[in-house]
Amino acid sequence: MMNAFPKLSALETQCVASFGGLTEGYCLNFKAVAARSEIERHLVRRVVRACARKGLLVYERGLFNDEGEVAGAGYGLTAKGHNWLKEHVA
Repeated sequence: MMNAFPKLSALETQCVASFGGLTEGYCLNFKAVAARSEIERHLVRRVVRACARKGLLVYERGLFNDEGEVAGAGYGLTAKGHNWLKEHVA
């Protein structure tokens, strides 16, 4: 049986893993991904977008923070991304 998940680089693995522990529908901007991972800020945009191209993350705009204020845009896990986390992150 063939693995349903794409092959990820070490940085892409860190990127997707940085979404671990978040509730479904929660999104992160580039700065938050960098803070939650060991990815250098100047690389985050490229790595996050690579994960989105592989179907693990999706771009969302018009996000709101916990206080209901507009918070801009960010990326969130897709169903495939959630499944990847369940299988690859303890």
